[in-house]
Amino acid sequence: DYGGPGEIVSPSTGFAIPMGTPQEIVERVRGVLEKLVADPSVIGPMGERARARIFKHFTWKAKAEQVLEVYRWVSGERGQPDFGMPLAD
Repeated sequence: DYGGPGEIVSPSTGFAIPMGTPQEIVERVRGVLEKLVADPSVIGPMGERARARIFKHFTWKAKAEQVLEVYRWVSGERGQPDFGMPLAD
């Protein structure tokens, strides 16, 4: 949960592991994996939501559309765009 990945992963699309010592990070990853083993039914739906999120916000096409909206704002064609930072699901 540091830098870029903190914006990319949302609670409904993945697990953001807080920074810490190497041992703390290992323990946090272990905790997430134990939860997934205990209830693997969350993996499929979470993966589908993650894939949809990537296509909505992070493909080249999505980024180009965001840049276009910024140009439209700067040129006075529209108001300031709100991309929902941090990005909403």
